[in-house]
Amino acid sequence: MNKVIQFIKSHKVLCLILLLALFMRSSRALELFAYGHDQDLAGWFVRDIVENHHLRLIGQETSVHGVYIGPLWYYSIVPFYVLLGMSPASGLIVSILVGVITVFSMWFVVSSIFSNRVGLYAALIYAVSFVLVMTDREVNPTITVVLWSIWFLYSLQLILKKKTAEGLMLTAFLFAVSWQINLAFVILAPVSIVALLLSKSMPKVSAIRNAIIVGLVSLSPFLLFEVKNGFLQTKAILGSAVGGGTPVNFAEKLDRTTTLLSKNIRNIYTGDLVNMPDKTAMLSMFAIFAFLVAYRKLRLKWSILFVLWILLYIVFFSHNPLNLSEYYLNGMAVLWVLLPALLLEVLSKTMLGKAVAFLLLAIFVVANITRFETIPVNRSGYIDRTHIVSEIKNDAQKHGYPCVAVSYITTPGNELGYRYLFYFQGLHVNLPKTEAPVYTIVFPHSMVDKIDQSFGALGLIYPDYKKYTKEGIDKSCSTGNQNLTEPLFGFTK
Repeated sequence: MNKVIQFIKSHKVLCLILLLALFMRSSRALELFAYGHDQDLAGWFVRDIVENHHLRLIGQETSVHGVYIGPLWYYSIVPFYVLLGMSPASGLIVSILVGVITVFSMWFVVSSIFSNRVGLYAALIYAVSFVLVMTDREVNPTITVVLWSIWFLYSLQLILKKKTAEGLMLTAFLFAVSWQINLAFVILAPVSIVALLLSKSMPKVSAIRNAIIVGLVSLSPFLLFEVKNGFLQTKAILGSAVGGGTPVNFAEKLDRTTTLLSKNIRNIYTGDLVNMPDKTAMLSMFAIFAFLVAYRKLRLKWSILFVLWILLYIVFFSHNPLNLSEYYLNGMAVLWVLLPALLLEVLSKTMLGKAVAFLLLAIFVVANITRFETIPVNRSGYIDRTHIVSEIKNDAQKHGYPCVAVSYITTPGNELGYRYLFYFQGLHVNLPKTEAPVYTIVFPHSMVDKIDQSFGALGLIYPDYKKYTKEGIDKSCSTGNQNLTEPLFGFTK
């Protein structure tokens, strides 16, 4: 306890940044909780672990057919589901904790490589950047992408500092658990190899042995699943890596990759507050990088590693036929935070520069807190979904229905994300083709001429009560709860 108090006293600015990070990630937690299919699936995976005692080796299928996310995220949220009575909002606690841990890790790693001032700058940028805050608030396995990247940066530092044994073990662990987060991290393996070459330090046999052991143990769920299932994922990964026979126009894909990369950088700092051409943010970041190299703020070794890091992402996603989205490129976010933090330290070397740095940070903090505080509430998210499910349950009980059916009039994909809510509220829900009374969820309202009741952006149409008979309802309800037995998209045993 004394050490904690001493740490707080000697790191007051860091503690303030962490408190700010905590506030930004927990404020209006339920109100801004964009509950959807991924979060609904998480509840089913947790239920499978807790109630069925199923020791899972995989989670949901990724965008690459035949490749699944690892189970680590689902195990991490299990204790909070149990403590909160299996509440669908339980995962929020983990996302908040991960966000704050990421801010602390940013300070720790960047400070250990560069300086405490740069570490504080980087931590503050990450703590308040609107898009990074909102990314951290997404309750899904990918929220640990930046955390992984930060510790990958630290593994490179260990290798460059000739702490090869520790560096290799951390590297092995990170690449082994990348399956649990985002398989795209594997493309960064050459960066570790180049770091080893730049360190001019030959690893001992014992260091290699220990790294292999750490890697195999960390990768054991993947390996066990592959052995049991005929190397299903390995084949899918290799097929995706070689393009799967799908032709790719490299120039067009390169343009899209760099456009999304630039969009990610712009979103971290200004979002839509500042209008700029597509590639401006990326070119500005590259200019900062060139300045830091010329100023010798970035040593040659780090410059080489950073260039390789960026090029690997750009070349890989420009070659791969995968339908690219911004979040695939989040593995570079740590660099987009670090480079401006280094620039701020350079500016801080003079009185005028220090004033400019303070002004830039103040504008950035105020602008991003303002963006956060004025964000529109998602009226189709957790609160309104739980309210509409509660209303279906209450109305069913009022009419003495032992079970109901639910249909959807929505845009594609928005019919997903309700089934765990039905389970949590104890609703027996069958398919509309049965003779159970059908309640219809509408989103958005404009898809129909009339709704009976609205719940934010969601609408509810009650059953045509006179259409249903007791005999038909009893027959439907006797077949069992189809909400528990029907296949669920993305849920795998």
